[in-house]
Amino acid sequence: DGIFSTVRRQLAMPGDRLHYVGLVVVLGILDGSVPLTQRRIFETVDGTTRLYAMPFTPSSTMWQLSFPCSEEAARTLTKDAAALKAELLSRCRGWHDPIPALLADTPL
Repeated sequence: DGIFSTVRRQLAMPGDRLHYVGLVVVLGILDGSVPLTQRRIFETVDGTTRLYAMPFTPSSTMWQLSFPCSEEAARTLTKDAAALKAELLSRCRGWHDPIPALLADTPL
């Protein structure tokens, strides 16, 4: 239902506050299948940044990339798609195929 949902507001739980956990999570869907995600998922982690990818439809791939980030930097990145994409590509530069192309080819 989501953190800004009507149901959550109606519950009106005392002391309920959102707390930034220090991570940015970016979701993407690539129109096209990636061999590593045909009928399975794959995950790559470098100790700081994590990428998870899976089939979304028979002809598309969904991925999720997460990394630690200050709240101030995260707010800046969420307002600038080009800067966000540059950050993703920079973090995953040199990772195994198909990750660099998967990120580069996904529109944000």
